[in-house]
Amino acid sequence: MIFITVKVSTPGVLVSTPTIPNKTTTVNTYVDAYVWDTAFLNKFVIKCAAATNNLKIKILGSIDGGATFSEDVVAETTVNASAVLVTKVTDYYSAIKVQVKPAAENTHGTLSIIATGRS
Repeated sequence: MIFITVKVSTPGVLVSTPTIPNKTTTVNTYVDAYVWDTAFLNKFVIKCAAATNNLKIKILGSIDGGATFSEDVVAETTVNASAVLVTKVTDYYSAIKVQVKPAAENTHGTLSIIATGRS
């Protein structure tokens, strides 16, 4: 599922700041927390924060319109509870996928994501 909010900030420049619902883990394997169509963006920032327990995340990139996500934008990393991971992306990806799972089995937590990008 892709949510996109687009507004024009200056002539010829598109800004995307999607509304992303929090994702609470319920299984011990990676699940998609968010998929974002970034085809029209030149650069963007993704902020991930964990609540309650530590979480592992991966940020994957697609270069084929979201058919596959074969590029590691951020390899598996731990986001500690109450910490924020900020990722600045300047490479081109047509879509981005954030995946999440508990850092330790059966210690579920909630991931919040804030993202913004511009053309």
